[in-house]
Formats: sequence, structure tokens, C-alpha cells
Amino acid sequence: MSAPVVHVAVMHLISGIESTVKAFPVKLPSGVQYWTVLDEDLAVVDEADAYLRHLRFARDASELTTKSYAGAIAMYLRWCRRSGRHWHAGVGHLGLFMIWLRHAGPETSGVDAEAVSAGEVAHRPRPSGGARCETDQRRVERRARLRRARGQHGPGAG
Repeated sequence: MSAPVVHVAVMHLISGIESTVKAFPVKLPSGVQYWTVLDEDLAVVDEADAYLRHLRFARDASELTTKSYAGAIAMYLRWCRRSGRHWHAGVGHLGLFMIWLRHAGPETSGVDAEAVSAGEVAHRPRPSGGARCETDQRRVERRARLRRARGQHGPGAG
């Protein structure tokens, strides 16, 4: 099996520090694929990889789910490195991360500029016409039934 080709775009900060963390596909000998996160040295980010493997193989998430999550994790880790935070410490500053996503620009954040200007940073597209997918619709209906049932049999009923 030939090694996968890695395409890495180097991101520069104003200070000149390079910080690239990228999502990358992994194809196992069985043919199953998932996505992981690579750091500046093209080394696997162990914590991210463990989480993404867990999603794919223990939680039966799709390959596209791991691709989406790997991209989001890579953006978060890129921000942590550029802002001088360990990823554990960055969790306490997620508001700053969201500001960075919105205002840093696509060259720095890696986010699609049109999506950011529309306020759709972490957007999951809906089927055509903006209608909810069948699963979302069922979830909404189930919650409505539960709310109705709680209203009939909830505290103070009787």
C-alpha cells in the first residue's frame, strides 16, 4: 500500500511564527478510512487521534463525521498554538476562539470567508430548501410529545 500524500499549507502569523495543524485522512489496510489531526511536524496529535478513532470505531461515526470533527479540532489547536495556550487552558477561553474564527480572516483561521461573514462558522448544511432532515424532524416531534406528556403528568398534575 502506498503512503498517502500530505498537502500542508503553511500559515504565518504577523509575528512570523509558523503554526499549521491540519486534518488528514487515514486509510487502514482493511480499506476503512477515518480522519486525524497532524501538527506542524506532520506528527499525529495523539489526543485528537484517540478521540477521532473512538468516534469512528467505538461509536460507529461515519468517515465524514471524523473529517468534520478533525477539521474543527485542527482549527481549535491552531488557535491555541497561535495564542500561546495549551489546549486544556484554551477550553476556558472558547469565547475568544469564536471571535478569532469570525475576525481572523480565512488565511489565518482556515475558515471559509463566506461562511464566516454569514455567521455560519460551524454550520451543518440542511437539505435543499432549508427543510429539516427526517431525523431532525423526528427528534423535534419526540421532544414535543415528551413536553406534552410532562404537562399532563408532571408535578402538580392530578
